[in-house]
Amino acid sequence: MRALRMLLGAVFFVAFALNLFAWSLPQSGAKCTPFDQRVTAMPFDEQLWAALGHEAWYVEHGYGNTPPVHLSATTQPALTVSTGGWITSNANQLYLPVVFQDRLPRLTPTATLTPGLTPTPSATATSIPIVPPPEIEARAIWVTRFDWTCILTESPDCQLPGPQTIQRMVDNIDSAGFNIILFQVRGQGDAYYTPGLEPWAARLTGTYTATLGQDPGWDPLATLIDAAHARDIQVHAYFNVYSAWSGTSAPPDGTTPLHPFWAWSRAPGSSWSYWRQWNANYQPMLLNANYLWASPGNDWLVEDHIVAAALDLLHRYDLDGLHLDLVRYAGMEYSCDPRSEERWGAPCFTNGDYADWQRAQVTRLVSRVYHEGILPLGRRALLSAAVWWFPQDLWGMGCSGGYDRYYQDSHGWLSAGVIDAEMPMLYGCPAFGSGPVGDGNWIMVMRDWLNHHADRYVFPGISADLDWSSIEARINAERAEAVSSGAMPGHAIFSYGVIQARDYWTAFASGPYRQRAAAPTPAWHP
Repeated sequence: MRALRMLLGAVFFVAFALNLFAWSLPQSGAKCTPFDQRVTAMPFDEQLWAALGHEAWYVEHGYGNTPPVHLSATTQPALTVSTGGWITSNANQLYLPVVFQDRLPRLTPTATLTPGLTPTPSATATSIPIVPPPEIEARAIWVTRFDWTCILTESPDCQLPGPQTIQRMVDNIDSAGFNIILFQVRGQGDAYYTPGLEPWAARLTGTYTATLGQDPGWDPLATLIDAAHARDIQVHAYFNVYSAWSGTSAPPDGTTPLHPFWAWSRAPGSSWSYWRQWNANYQPMLLNANYLWASPGNDWLVEDHIVAAALDLLHRYDLDGLHLDLVRYAGMEYSCDPRSEERWGAPCFTNGDYADWQRAQVTRLVSRVYHEGILPLGRRALLSAAVWWFPQDLWGMGCSGGYDRYYQDSHGWLSAGVIDAEMPMLYGCPAFGSGPVGDGNWIMVMRDWLNHHADRYVFPGISADLDWSSIEARINAERAEAVSSGAMPGHAIFSYGVIQARDYWTAFASGPYRQRAAAPTPAWHP
C-alpha cells in the first residue's frame, strides 16, 4: 500500500508539472473566434463537468473569455465522447485534470436508491401527449458570468459591461417568456454585487484576476433585480458554493474585503492547505487550471463563511431565491483534510460510513442556509440547487452518480424538507444528446426525478445546445409527467449564452412559451 501511495504521488506531481508547463504557453494571440469556428479538440469528460459544473460547456466550446456570439444553429460544433485518458486541447482551452484523478474503487452507498420506473430508455418521445402551457410553471434560465462579461486582453471586441448590458439581457429573457432568472453572483469567492463579505469580481473590470476587488462603479445584481421585477420576472442569486478560486496563481492579496483564499489561510489555527480538499494520498488540492475546492468538512472556516455570505445576500437584496451550485465534493477521492479527519475521529475512508459523514456535511450546509437564511425572512424566497444529473446511474448510461461519487444526497434534501427546489442538470452526460435516443434517456431520468419530488419542486435542466425538436420534446414530456405525478410543472434552460448562440429566443416565444405563465411560490413557507 505504501508503494502504491508513492507511485500515485509521483503521478500526481508529474501531471502537475505538465499542467504548469502547458499553462505557461503563450496565449496572447487569442481572438474572438466566431461560433462556427470554435470546434475544439476537447471531447466530453466527466471530470471536467465535475470540476466546473455548468461552466464545462463554455470550456468545451471555447468560450472561457468571451460570451457566445449569435450564429445559426446549423453551425453548431459536434461533441464527441471521450474514450478515456487525459484530455488534450490547445492552450486557450487547457484542461489537465490534475486534482480530479479517479484512483479509488467505487464506493457502495449505504442507502437504498431505486429507480421510479423500469431502467430501460425509450427510443422515442412520440408517445408523450402535447400538454398546453400551464398558467403556473417555472421557466428558469441560467445566466452565468461568462454570458455577459469578457476579458479585455483576449478579445478586440470586448467591452466592459454596464447597466445597459443587463437591460438587454432582461429584454431578451422577457421576450422569450421566461419567468425566473438564475443570475450568477458568486463564482470563486468573489462578488458580482456590492460587497459584502467577498471582493468585487475581476471579470467585471475586464481581467482574469488583476482587478479583483476593484469597484466597477455599478451593481449588476441590483440593476438586474430592478429590471426583472419591472417585468414580473423572479431573480434568484446563483451562488457557487465550494469553489474557492481558479487558475494556477493565487488571487491578489490585500483586497477589501479580503478574499477567502487569504482569510482562511491566515486564520489562527489554519494554514495555506488546512481548508482545502485533500485526496486519499493526503495531497492537498493545489492551484490548478480549474477550481480549487474548499472542504465541506471544514466547519469553522469554510461552512461558517459560506453560510454568512449567503445570508448577507438574502438580507441586503430583494431576491426571490438563492440558487446553490457546486454544492458537493470535487471527486470521489476527496476529502482527507485535517479538519475532516479530526471531526470524523479516524483516518478517512476507513469504512463506508465516512462517505455517509461527507454527505451529511454537504446536507448540513444546505440545511443551515435554509433554516438560518430562507425561512426566517418570512417571505416567499426559494432555496434551490443545481444538482448532479442523477444520484446513481441506475440505467447504465455510462455517467456516474452524484450520491456515491460526489457525496451529494439530492433526494435526501427533498425528503428532509431542507430545500424548496432542485434543478438536476440533465445535460453534459452524452446520453442526453439530441435526437430520439437522447430524448428517451432524458425523459426516463426526468420521470424518476419527478417521482422523488417529495412534495417539493423538481425542475429538470434542459440544455439549449440541442436541436430545437429535442428541446420542445423535453419540455412537453416534463409537462405531461408533472400532471401525472402531481408535481409542479417547470424546468430550467442552460443557458443565456447558449440560447443567444443558437438564436432560440423567438422559438421559445412562439412555441412552448407562447402563453405567459406565473412562476410558482412555495405554499409551505411561513
